[in-house]
Amino acid sequence: DVEANTVRLKEHGQDVLVLQKTGPQNQEAQQGLPTGGASGPGGNSQLQTGPNGQQSNSPFASNQNNVVYNASHYKYTVMAGTPQKMLEHLLETRIGERSDEQQVLLSSGGSTSGADSFLEDFLLTHIIFMPSHTLCPELMRHYRLDAVNQRQEREFILASKRRVVHFTAAWAGVVREPFYQDPVVQGFLEELLTALEEDQIRYPGHSLVDQKAIVQRLFDIVDKYRTDPSHTSGQKWKVDAYGQIRHLSSGSTQADDSTNQAGTNASGSTQANNSGSGVASSTSGNGTQHDQYHIRPFKEDDEIIFRVYCADHTYVTLKTPIGATADQIKRLAAEKTALNQEEAVLVEVKSNGERLPFNEAEVSVATGLSINGRLFIVPIEHIDSLTPVTEQNLSMEGTANILEALSSQDIAYHMAVYEWKLFTTVHEYELIYQVFGRHQFRRSMSNLDVFQRRFNIVQFWVVTEMCLANSLSRRVQLLKKFIKIAQHCREYQNLNALFAIVMGLGNQAVSRLSQTWERLPSKLRRTFEELENLIEPSRNHKRYRSAVAKLQPPLIPFMPLLLKDMTFCHLGNKTYIDGLVNFEKMHMIGQTLRHLRYARSQRLTIEHPHPQAASKSANHNDAVADYIRNLKVIDNQRTLSKLSLALEPRRS
Repeated sequence: DVEANTVRLKEHGQDVLVLQKTGPQNQEAQQGLPTGGASGPGGNSQLQTGPNGQQSNSPFASNQNNVVYNASHYKYTVMAGTPQKMLEHLLETRIGERSDEQQVLLSSGGSTSGADSFLEDFLLTHIIFMPSHTLCPELMRHYRLDAVNQRQEREFILASKRRVVHFTAAWAGVVREPFYQDPVVQGFLEELLTALEEDQIRYPGHSLVDQKAIVQRLFDIVDKYRTDPSHTSGQKWKVDAYGQIRHLSSGSTQADDSTNQAGTNASGSTQANNSGSGVASSTSGNGTQHDQYHIRPFKEDDEIIFRVYCADHTYVTLKTPIGATADQIKRLAAEKTALNQEEAVLVEVKSNGERLPFNEAEVSVATGLSINGRLFIVPIEHIDSLTPVTEQNLSMEGTANILEALSSQDIAYHMAVYEWKLFTTVHEYELIYQVFGRHQFRRSMSNLDVFQRRFNIVQFWVVTEMCLANSLSRRVQLLKKFIKIAQHCREYQNLNALFAIVMGLGNQAVSRLSQTWERLPSKLRRTFEELENLIEPSRNHKRYRSAVAKLQPPLIPFMPLLLKDMTFCHLGNKTYIDGLVNFEKMHMIGQTLRHLRYARSQRLTIEHPHPQAASKSANHNDAVADYIRNLKVIDNQRTLSKLSLALEPRRS
């Protein structure tokens, strides 16, 4: 009986915290029970249970304005509550006066693996129900308990202050950069540090020395973010005419199209790219990749240069912050094109001609386009007249000659290194922004955009190369190559790329090439069938989930499935129930985010498959990396199907 095991904390006759008894626990290991002698600053609480709110024989007992929590053999998990009461419960039950093992783990950026994840779930999801401008004042209220309740014993007051500090350290460890960059958090740390200095005088001795040192370290990091040019100066990016997103050198405001619209292929020649792998550094004429493995993450204060087209394919070039809304971009473009701002609309036109108008509150617009998508601005009544620009559907040649010259393992290795770098730039918050709606938080999620874009590029790279191979023998060789690359991706635990390659081979334009598949050796056919079975979606991807559960980090998970899990959780569960935060939903979201954190909890340390050859031929190594980062693809399914039919017409 769920209700019989439910404990409800009420204030003024209203539920403020709902707990569930989950089973016997050793008293020494108890983490789910409050330990203090008060309900919190200014609390006036009663604990009740049962469907009719009758008094409970629970381990909790009401005592005037305070709630006394007795020792128990049971553990209690939070099901729902007001943000303030959940924070109070967390401080009293999950934060020790000294840094326990879990707090140390979280404050150092680790992730909990045990059953009790309340603290980590709260820190990962608080932006949904208790953003920093609400959380920080509430923390200071708990810290300044002695200002409103001077009757409490000295040790209880000091314990409350220590808990606030240890919570803050865990918060910084879990959230990382967004914590230090948040102006509200910066002000909170400054206030907390001042309060600790005052309390060292008010409470002489060594009571809060360690806590002051912790906050001082956090504040020093904040100060670095405020003064270090690498943190204070936004980076600049450019989306070139061919859709490639490129980082501009420091101090540059514009990149020359003649150098940035091209990528350098593995043979050292220059070819126009009609797509981008996400983020690229400029390349020199000899094919050497500058800053080969360093991926710069997108940040809120970065600027990006991109084109916005009109219906006649003329365009204007804009420079906006990464986080600019679609409405801001529309108004800027309308001003430059002399269109009426109120009648104009910002639209993405895909390479297949599909038109997608933007929600005006949407952010990360330039980085969120499809592979060969372009931005257009037109009067709303002219949307149906929009057509793709020439660069979206360029005729191109395959790179089978390059692929044949490279080993499958080399390609998989460079894919793993590059995609790991992209993966590690994605912050957990970006998944929340994506699932709850890009327009809800109005915060940049460009790193997630680029990582998802990379998945689509790899998938269409496979289809493109297969459909551009004119001879049957070359298609058979490419088919063998891609299956081997996929197998090596599995060995490197690059599961995102594994899915992309196998799904690319399963694309209708490739799977219908029966003459090609008939010539695939039986051994490789069995390998492909094993890979197909691994990614098979039946029973909610049971085979894949079972396989991943046995892997140790580092690994690159299949990101679309993580987003699907979070979306299913979000759409299937209310965020608020009867005015209380549904923390069971937050726990499910936190569980997915912990999978993400666990996957990258260890550094990627894979060795080059041919280290001696790589050291002797640095140019070749750089050329392979450059090729992998700058894949050329056709993402128009109609075009791919036509190419496929031309290669192997339907049998009568």
